[in-house]
Amino acid sequence: MNKFYLLLATMLFFVSCSTDDTILTEEQNILTANDTEASYQMRLGKNSDDSCFNFVSGTLSIDMSGGLNNQVLNFGLKAIDLNKPNKPYVVEVHLQPIDDCEDLNSDIGSPTIIALPNVITSATNIPAIEVNPSQLPSVCFKWKVVIHTAKGYYPSCSSSSDWYDAPVL
Repeated sequence: MNKFYLLLATMLFFVSCSTDDTILTEEQNILTANDTEASYQMRLGKNSDDSCFNFVSGTLSIDMSGGLNNQVLNFGLKAIDLNKPNKPYVVEVHLQPIDDCEDLNSDIGSPTIIALPNVITSATNIPAIEVNPSQLPSVCFKWKVVIHTAKGYYPSCSSSSDWYDAPVL
């Protein structure tokens, strides 16, 4: 009888560990070369004639190694670049203070813009932008990542992610 329960528990464990990979399949479908530009726009949302990349999204991780009162925010950028030449790009995070933490449309003042210290030439392995607590514009803010060509390089272009809600610190 114990073997039966052990077998049942093992089967439940493996069944619960299976993953739903439909999201991964959808992302792979988006990246296939057979997609038309219109289909690509509908699925990804961000694309315009003057954009540098076909898709840009922001990532955020929090480094708590300095303690709860000294959390460092690491803002990252993921970009899909299908056919743009390698040229120097500037990567920035825009931190927009907002009046109401629940209302992303309650902007106050101008955004704080923090850029990577060096330009990048490829959309692969873009380093994160580290932001210390003292650099945050307010307790309530929204953020987005922006990538654009470095000054003096033509044709100029700019791409950005959507606005994201700030983490609760």
